[in-house]
Amino acid sequence: MIDNYTRFILTIIALLLFCHLMISIFDLTPVRAKSDVLDVNIKAIGGSTTYLRSVPVDIMKINGKLFQSSRLPVDVH
Repeated sequence: MIDNYTRFILTIIALLLFCHLMISIFDLTPVRAKSDVLDVNIKAIGGSTTYLRSVPVDIMKINGKLFQSSRLPVDVH
């Protein structure tokens, strides 16, 4: 038989667990994309290393617009 003290403690634990669950489900932390430039180093494509080789690139869209120019805007640092 469970006494009143144990029932009280178990109820408090259940309420705290429920509150923790609700906070994690309805977490309203704003999500922001990182605005910094991300440095990317391609090491292999299809299992083949890219060291001292050209990388095959097929560009179809830039910023959602169809790419039809022969010049590609590139910012090299």
